[in-house]
Amino acid sequence: TFDVVPRTALPFGGGKAKNKGGSENDDEGAVVVDVHDDLKREVAFYNAALEGALEARAKCREASVPFDRPDDFFAEMVKTDDHMAKIKDRLIFETKKMEAFERRKSNKEIKA
Repeated sequence: TFDVVPRTALPFGGGKAKNKGGSENDDEGAVVVDVHDDLKREVAFYNAALEGALEARAKCREASVPFDRPDDFFAEMVKTDDHMAKIKDRLIFETKKMEAFERRKSNKEIKA
């Protein structure tokens, strides 16, 4: 839940989003991406999201709106500590098993 986030109106925005050129339909400066090229499309989405996040963060900082999680905030985890301990034990076991296999393999090569 977002109980920590205050439900107040932001001191910026509120209107329709406009391009930096001023008019809503002004597409100057827009980069046309081949919609069939997955990598270029993903990079375009990533860059657009990053630009928006950086701009929003700057506006929040300008308006003294907090956007960071408090230092004493603890999020509820999806998996329990017991479950994560089992996963860690399993990973350690698998690592040791692989190391033993590699050791046996190298010993066999040395003897041959």
